[in-house]
Amino acid sequence: MSSLRASPTSHSYFSQGLRLHYLDWGNPEAPPLLLVHGNRDHCHNWDWVAQELRDEYHILAPDFRGHGDSERLIFGAMATRNTSKGVTIAILAICMTLLSSSINKT
Repeated sequence: MSSLRASPTSHSYFSQGLRLHYLDWGNPEAPPLLLVHGNRDHCHNWDWVAQELRDEYHILAPDFRGHGDSERLIFGAMATRNTSKGVTIAILAICMTLLSSSINKT
């Protein structure tokens, strides 16, 4: 594996009025792999994993709302249940492999 790899590309999209961020590690011809961070984390927690797996997968790593470079709600508490629902919908929309760290209810 080459140590002179390009960095992932940073992207944003809008959902329910919030700008949400994700990283794309390239390799679009490979099977997709979604790296999902845990509570209080962000997409860059997966950088070392993505570097190792990027030759085998098209890796996408989102920042949940209120985490990393994604916007947070202006008012109201964030609910893990709602975040999980959004991720579930995304997975159902695009068939992919999922690798997740712990998402705890706190």
